[in-house]
Amino acid sequence: MEASPAAVAKETDFATLVRLLRQRKNQTQEQLARTLDVTVSTLSGWENGHHTPVRAQRKRLLRMADKAGLRIALGKAPSGSVE
Repeated sequence: MEASPAAVAKETDFATLVRLLRQRKNQTQEQLARTLDVTVSTLSGWENGHHTPVRAQRKRLLRMADKAGLRIALGKAPSGSVE
């Protein structure tokens, strides 16, 4: 069964958010995973768009992104991206 376009967009948005947050904080996947109390495999799955964080982790990621100066709205490209 294929994922709906909305589900794919949502996963992609959080994948982008995780990658940008990690880059902004200048952290490895291992370091950010430790901060979020998840495994590196879980974080990698989020960052690669294979999985979406559960609601509590999504909220935490959004708060961390806000504190880091990143702005992302689901379904829109993030601003303040790190190249």
